[in-house]
Amino acid sequence: AVMKTRYVDGTMKVGELDIPGETDDYILIVCAICHPCQVNDSISGVAVAVDYARRLTEHLKGKKPGPYGIKVLFLPETVGSIAYLSNNEDLIERFKFGIFTEFVGHDDTLRFQRTRQDDHRLDKVVRYAIDKITDGSFKEGPYCHTIITNDEKVTNAPGVNIPTVAINRWPGDNTDPSIIWPFYHTSDDKPSALNAAKLSEVSLIYDVMMEVLQKDFFPRRTYRGPLFLSGLEWEFDWKANRQLKQATQNIMFHLEGDKSAFDIAAEVNLDFQVVLTVLNAMKKIGLIENSLEPWN
Repeated sequence: AVMKTRYVDGTMKVGELDIPGETDDYILIVCAICHPCQVNDSISGVAVAVDYARRLTEHLKGKKPGPYGIKVLFLPETVGSIAYLSNNEDLIERFKFGIFTEFVGHDDTLRFQRTRQDDHRLDKVVRYAIDKITDGSFKEGPYCHTIITNDEKVTNAPGVNIPTVAINRWPGDNTDPSIIWPFYHTSDDKPSALNAAKLSEVSLIYDVMMEVLQKDFFPRRTYRGPLFLSGLEWEFDWKANRQLKQATQNIMFHLEGDKSAFDIAAEVNLDFQVVLTVLNAMKKIGLIENSLEPWN
């Protein structure tokens, strides 16, 4: 075959969905579109992101999603994220977390690829969300060695360093995916090859991880010594709720500003929402102050 090519000036079309937050910082969702007429690879990731964004905006009804805005990018694979970031370098430091999703609509086991930082706060939150929704039925591995790499190798590249996880159903453990999933890179990767329940599963994972990222904060105590619990005006009856009582007692030893609410929940083995309930009550009566970043 002889392919005649030429270079011409043109444009690269990029889809950009922006949901502003309470600060100028963002959670970045990257959706690659790598080739036409194939569904799992990779329009399935686009479907999940659009579903999440649609449900989020309907729920918010004009309100802010939290401290972080949500920016969803719909890009030609790899070259699209390179072009976008090179034309928007001022945004790079404002992207605090990155998520890349594709190949998620078929029946294979869900795979979670960690950030290049490998033990980032985002890694812990995403692991928690996937474990909660799949009941522990997933596989996990390091950056660029778990699934076939895509735009996360751009957004989390040296000099860019946006902590970016990847969520995928990369078929099987074999380097040749066609052995495990025969539709890979063929026209048989069509809507009939999709499992809608598998798409919904990933969309629910988005719900959980985004809720944690938006509600998490780093609490720091404003008091010294033990608390006179029975003399404090809590919004909840900690005497009647053993879990809240236990949480209150355990949480008090982790309020130096170096751990987030999510970190504390894992350390004291309590549900994140329970810890939030206690911390928000403490914040309301001035016992703690909070920050989106660790205290100095």
